[in-house]
Amino acid sequence: MSRDVVAVDLGGTHMRRAAISPDGVVSRREAVDTPVHDAHPDRLVDLLRTAREESGASEAVVGLPGRINYADGRLEYAPHLPPSWITDLSRENLSNRSGLTVHICNDAEMAAAGEAVFGAGKPFSDVVYMTISTGIGAGVVQHGRLVHGRRSMPEPGHTIVDIAGFESGAAGFMEDYASGSALGRRAREVGLGDSGSAVLAGLERGDPEARLLWQEALRVIQAAVYNMALWFSPQVIVIGGGIGLNAPGLIESLREWLGVHPPPGLEDMRVERAALGDDAGLIGAAAYSKMFGGEPAG
Repeated sequence: MSRDVVAVDLGGTHMRRAAISPDGVVSRREAVDTPVHDAHPDRLVDLLRTAREESGASEAVVGLPGRINYADGRLEYAPHLPPSWITDLSRENLSNRSGLTVHICNDAEMAAAGEAVFGAGKPFSDVVYMTISTGIGAGVVQHGRLVHGRRSMPEPGHTIVDIAGFESGAAGFMEDYASGSALGRRAREVGLGDSGSAVLAGLERGDPEARLLWQEALRVIQAAVYNMALWFSPQVIVIGGGIGLNAPGLIESLREWLGVHPPPGLEDMRVERAALGDDAGLIGAAAYSKMFGGEPAG
């Protein structure tokens, strides 16, 4: 029987599935729009069943964009998915309906596992992965094993960077200032475009408004990376996501800033660009299986 693992990366806009070999090779890809107007995620179950039939796999890892209760094997909260899906997205329900042994995982943690085992974090045992995209998420691998408690962690995008803004209810989270959504909102305010990618394009052509918006976001990202370093003492912080991978000079800027402001005792910590691109989450299924296969860890 094949030792492939079925991987599904479920997002608010698209869901992708593939078969992943034990050494991280991706095959049998399929991507479809996430049917957010459906009352139940039946299309997800169809993807899992088809993948099982095509690959002969017996195990699947499903990455979900929200807070996971690993002890109970279920999704607790996902702002970009229909609320009616929450009760459907559980280890037990998906396993029973698909015929696979299903693990569920926070999507950023799944990508962290992929980068730690097969990507930019491979030479290290202690890795923090941070994705800067529409939202901001992270995952932590220590001693070669994904770290979580009863629930998924951490959530850097919802850490407070502006206490006054938070208390007023206006804005205050990291995602309010440094995510793709935040950059898109600021771009619209100044007539630069309607997305975070419009700001990055403006940077490429030297637009002064884009440079100003990016500098504001970069300051928040610098603080977030510094804080993540102090919280988890990693050997490397890997930066991914649509903004993280495509912002001109981001990795170099972070390295330079941390060289001037090194976290105490972590002067040798490295910052690296994610190596697996958009496939980090999918490939993370094989890494997750290596770490937790056979355990009811999610």
